[in-house]
Amino acid sequence: MGILSDFFIAETGTVPEYDGGHDFPANSRVQIGSITPLEAAGIMEVVTGRDTFEVMGEFTLLTPQDAEEWTMSVPDELVKSLARLDDSQMPEIADRCSKLTAEELGWSPNDFLGVISELRQLARLAVDKNYSMFLWNSL
Repeated sequence: MGILSDFFIAETGTVPEYDGGHDFPANSRVQIGSITPLEAAGIMEVVTGRDTFEVMGEFTLLTPQDAEEWTMSVPDELVKSLARLDDSQMPEIADRCSKLTAEELGWSPNDFLGVISELRQLARLAVDKNYSMFLWNSL
């Protein structure tokens, strides 16, 4: 059994019920799988230069800890940094993410290239709409 994980965006100031994203438009979510706050903080380290363990606490849990599904806020710094990435940066970012999370995920740089590309697109939409980004996990 693995962890399901999705990134999604919604109006700032709300904590929407996500439940797998069935009620969310496809362009408002990215369904990835296996990314917990630890791996997301690793992505943030690569994109922003801040330490994984320093930023992990910035993925604030917004739902009860004893639930079977969890929603966390994604730091605005990560959203804005992802949105600013240009195409020339993507291969290096993907390679560094792959190396940093090799033990947890075992994804290739090519796998990460797709993930980072989708997250960049979602982050750009969040910035354009002034929305917040969230990470949803479920067992």
